[in-house]
Amino acid sequence: MIRHTVTVMGKEVAYWERNPSMPRTIVMLHGFRGNHKGLTDMVQHFPGFRLIMPDLPGYGESETLFVPHTLTNYARWLDEFVGELDLEDWVSWSHSYSGSIALIQAAEGAHKPAAVVSVSLAAVRRDVASAVSTLYYWVGQFLPHRVRRRWIASRTVDHATGRWLFMTATTRRRKALMRRGDRNLPILNVQVVTEEYMSARQTPLEPYAAAVDMPVLIVAGARDIIVPLKQLEQLVSLMPDGALTVMEDQGHLAPIERPAATATITKRFINGLEGSRP
Repeated sequence: MIRHTVTVMGKEVAYWERNPSMPRTIVMLHGFRGNHKGLTDMVQHFPGFRLIMPDLPGYGESETLFVPHTLTNYARWLDEFVGELDLEDWVSWSHSYSGSIALIQAAEGAHKPAAVVSVSLAAVRRDVASAVSTLYYWVGQFLPHRVRRRWIASRTVDHATGRWLFMTATTRRRKALMRRGDRNLPILNVQVVTEEYMSARQTPLEPYAAAVDMPVLIVAGARDIIVPLKQLEQLVSLMPDGALTVMEDQGHLAPIERPAATATITKRFINGLEGSRP
């Protein structure tokens, strides 16, 4: 992969490009608390596509924004990022909370994608587990800086969450993936992740789902404990051209646990769009 930088909204963004000579372009956004490295297993399965994978502002090697890291500000950033790269015919691909960012950009942005693929789109849910997560981040906002970092970037909490989220990986692979995640913790910006999480809790996606005017594919895990399947079905029903694909026996982390299968679903959808063009 080729590393590049570009200035967007006054801040430097690091992004990686794969297969730069390919005519079809996919912009891929990583999930919450991660960076582009979480997609490295999956992108190997896209030989015929130009892939662009940024670290979102405040994650990985990209600078933080001048404004709060809310979903709407991230959507504005994505729109300007695509504009800076002068992309005209591109597909928006995203995982987890980045799916909300991509959906908002697709509905309101000036540089709209030709299509949207969102894997495990993290729509707002209201239950006990969600309330506990919200309390976790809410409490963190009031802790002294050093304590707050240990609280939000806790390896213990991260591993406990991983055991909860991983569904199909073998024990050996799960441990390897969790060790990979450990390398992200020292560089995790606790202010950024808190702002993004709290914004996600306060941003309903239904108005944006109803406003998207291009084909959208939502890929859901039947065993996703972050986003119930019924909630995604309701969201897709609001889309003028929305479709839902369900990965059986899969949870929230399909791009990480089943990268080849996730890539195949994505390519089948995009190739179908190509075949439907006049």
